[in-house]
Amino acid sequence: MDEASTVEAEFAARVQEFYHDQSDPIQLVVAFKALCAVKALSAAANLEESGAKSSYIQEEFENWDLETKLWHLVEVLYSYRLAEDEEVIAETQYSSVSVLQENVLRQNRRLKELSIILGWLQTNSRGVDVPESLLNTPKWSKTRQALANRDLNVLTHHGHQGADTKLQNIDPDAPIRQACPVAAEDDHHDSQVFRTIYQLILSGQLQEAIDLASGSGNHTLALILLGGTQDFIDPVLDKNLCESTMTDIVVPNKPSGAKHKLLWKQAVYKLSQQSGINRYERLIYDYLSGGDISGGLEVVGDSWESSLIIYLNKICLHVLSSALDSSESTTSIPAPPVESIDQVLNLISKGSNEAAQQSKHPLRIVMGSVMISEIGALVSGVLKSLNNNSTTQKVWEEDYLVRVMAHLGLFAHAVGSQISANDLTQLLTLYVQRLSARGFTDLVPLYLSFIPDDSDAREYYSKFLSSITDPSERTKQLQLVRKLGVDSNGDEERMANVLRRTVERVMADTEAEYRPSGEVTVQDEDTDVTETDTKICQSVDWFFENNMYPDALSASLTVIRRFLACGRLAALRHFVRGKDLKQLVKNYDVDLYTRSLAGSDDGSQVGDADKDEIVQYYSFVQGLELIQDWRKFLKDNQTNSLSAVFWKSKHLESSIEKVSSGIVGLIRDWFQELIATDGPNKEMYQQLRVLYVPYLVMELLDIYQQARMSNWSYVKKAFELVSSVADEDNNDLLACFVNCGRLDELMVRSGALAAVACERGIANIFS
Repeated sequence: MDEASTVEAEFAARVQEFYHDQSDPIQLVVAFKALCAVKALSAAANLEESGAKSSYIQEEFENWDLETKLWHLVEVLYSYRLAEDEEVIAETQYSSVSVLQENVLRQNRRLKELSIILGWLQTNSRGVDVPESLLNTPKWSKTRQALANRDLNVLTHHGHQGADTKLQNIDPDAPIRQACPVAAEDDHHDSQVFRTIYQLILSGQLQEAIDLASGSGNHTLALILLGGTQDFIDPVLDKNLCESTMTDIVVPNKPSGAKHKLLWKQAVYKLSQQSGINRYERLIYDYLSGGDISGGLEVVGDSWESSLIIYLNKICLHVLSSALDSSESTTSIPAPPVESIDQVLNLISKGSNEAAQQSKHPLRIVMGSVMISEIGALVSGVLKSLNNNSTTQKVWEEDYLVRVMAHLGLFAHAVGSQISANDLTQLLTLYVQRLSARGFTDLVPLYLSFIPDDSDAREYYSKFLSSITDPSERTKQLQLVRKLGVDSNGDEERMANVLRRTVERVMADTEAEYRPSGEVTVQDEDTDVTETDTKICQSVDWFFENNMYPDALSASLTVIRRFLACGRLAALRHFVRGKDLKQLVKNYDVDLYTRSLAGSDDGSQVGDADKDEIVQYYSFVQGLELIQDWRKFLKDNQTNSLSAVFWKSKHLESSIEKVSSGIVGLIRDWFQELIATDGPNKEMYQQLRVLYVPYLVMELLDIYQQARMSNWSYVKKAFELVSSVADEDNNDLLACFVNCGRLDELMVRSGALAAVACERGIANIFS
């Protein structure tokens, strides 16, 4: 099994578990996430082995990585969306900012979702590695050394001339206060440290950012970051709440309320407005305070995820702060340029940077639809583009994307997330078509079982089943359906309806090929069986294999009537071969009786006349098989047939008698009793005798003529058969020949028979 088939089968295994257990749909998504994570790790290992030189492996890793994140996004967002609303926590004058913010989130679902998305982005950010060199180098070591040596020339290499550019002393604010830069090496080192801290903050690694700030000598920044991570907790009012939900927070001894947090934010924002500070230090303050985001967006312009983080952080801080202190609207902190996630996504996609290009990745488009709760709209759009051959069609034709959309559609429907039944049906059938085309037919029943409307499911599944011609594959499909749990009466009937529609579809599709036009020509050689004949025969086998006796009887009548109406005797033999139609009638009677006792008779009864008709057909086919056996016998013994010893065999004599008696009985009795009952199908039965009694007579004359080598009495039987045809007072044989237009042919054959009989002289013709 190749990698692709493993993926399809593994996803199907998770879906099947969900189907049987009817478990929480979120757990299905968790299973998808875990599966994709394993695939992503495997792709990453392959990428590392290739030395990151394979674009194919690189793309494979990116797709698995993004899909893992997608399922995680679905998990966290829908866990919240499907949960019941939480009650608002009681507030007091001195409630902590944690309590106040939590209440804002509980009352503002849109904001809560933004915070969840922000957390998801940071959780899935690639970890930032902190170089040891940033921790082991003291802050401004070059500048301190220059001051110690009074080598002030080191400090004047960046365009600053004169005494006012020389630091007189060194402290954290000295460069800004004295408007004099530190040494170039120190400035470069600061940029590296601040840039790394900024990256850590964006990825949610706040503790690592604090550690780096402290370890690199930026103690003031470390304290600022610490203030951003620790809320002010009321030791009396909020102690129980915080100890139960925020066990990592140290509860202070004195109350402080929320105002200190807001003051901290204002102070950090003012720091971001300072001139002369490092670019990345300013970005840190902007992010923490919810200040200007233009600089941050410029720095992370190569990342869709980081751009989202900056926008969402800005929106969340603004809304939370406004809710906690209405006076903030009068402060200088600018409002966010957009207010909703869909506006953010549109803004990023319209840019001219790498983030805008990344936003066009199909999986990120799917992520966006999940964020704005528009999975149904996305599915509709994708299906429309595929159906209309639009320019975006090629993108969504990828097999892995069809798989993702199909499974996302399954989840969305399971949680009632506004995906229409029609769209889900189209999506699942599209996926099933891909599976079938790639040979994964054993997965088809599972996905079709999720089609919402039974009639649609029956239609599509019947279409799939009608394409299966391999008997072993048919058996396998029935086993798979039963494995899905088809054990109740309702499910059994549902499957029965699918099989009925399957056969009905084949019958309808092939009907035009079995409309007789003009004179009917008998086709009785095995080579005369067409693919269409075989398809019809195999479609009815669904009924036989599933013990659907009434349907098997009715369908068999339809098929046999079609074949006989067109002279397809070889096809008729092919259909009946391996089927005991007499036993089918008995099985039907037993089944009908059993169901009547159980009170489950569905009214689908086959009349006695139809049962008698099917038995007549069975007898006819047995006669045809006798004729074919005789032909094959002569063909296999062409050399021996020239020997007199061969023809005098007792075994051969008994075989000839068996053929003779069987066909004579058919010629005499076939359908005669049913015709005598004067039923509604009397005319059809008469027409069948007109078509095939002359055929049987002519075939039997040939057999008698050949059998004369065994016993000359067969010549006499041949003439007796011709004479019986002429006896129109006692049978309908002559009428059959006249009505089918073969009387002249019979006369010619009689003449030829007379000529053959003269082999032993006229006197011995009847001896």
